[in-house]
Amino acid sequence: MGILGCSKGVFDCSYTITVYDQQVKDSIATLLNEGVVYLFYADTAHYEVDSWENASKGVVKNRFSSATLNCIAKVELAEANPVIFTGLNQQKLILLICNPKTKTYAWKAAEIFEELETVIVPVYFRNWQTEFPYKDANWTFNK
Repeated sequence: MGILGCSKGVFDCSYTITVYDQQVKDSIATLLNEGVVYLFYADTAHYEVDSWENASKGVVKNRFSSATLNCIAKVELAEANPVIFTGLNQQKLILLICNPKTKTYAWKAAEIFEELETVIVPVYFRNWQTEFPYKDANWTFNK
């Protein structure tokens, strides 16, 4: 289990992400054992993940300019699944997961509140999907 510590702040939340792989519709999902999870202190009102090229490098792009923002944390799924980010101290986050096997990425906005201590989120890469982008549980999946 990989644990990333951040400086303690007003929010001090732990965020756990378990990433699954589902090959065939209605089949049992298994833990994804390759790929990477990125964490950004950013707001999706200003930043987005616009391509596989940027996603695979752990970069989000400003929606209004060509400026990019690098991640503040990165965890390889081969080393940890679930991924646990601790001590989160900013209210607005972007989470990004890259699956290099299928060149698919999933990203979403997340918000941390003062009273929120623990967030546990499952994410399912549905490899049988043929239409992109698609949404699943507030995650946007794209190629």
